[in-house]
Amino acid sequence: MPPECLLYGAETWSLASVLEKKLNACQQWYLRRLLCISHLQRVTNTEVLRRTNQTQLSTVLSDRRLRLFRHVARSDVLMDPSRALRAYFRVTASLEASSQPTKTVMDAKR
Repeated sequence: MPPECLLYGAETWSLASVLEKKLNACQQWYLRRLLCISHLQRVTNTEVLRRTNQTQLSTVLSDRRLRLFRHVARSDVLMDPSRALRAYFRVTASLEASSQPTKTVMDAKR
């Protein structure tokens, strides 16, 4: 299955590292089947990727996410995705600036 079909719309997926590992494992399974590599043969994942001239799907996914982020960041300020991105960073910056150190139980005893 080509990565374009498997990763359709993946820029917007929220994946945990566990799911990214499963995605890479799925890719390895497909590639090993295509190359007729048995699980008994000791061929590393890097070697399989080299033989097929592929990169890990998690790397492709990271590149696509970064490309989408750059697209939204460069877009017109009046567009909704750009406004949402800028509002998120404004809120995050204001929360970091206004946060005070938390007091612990040990601070209360002093």
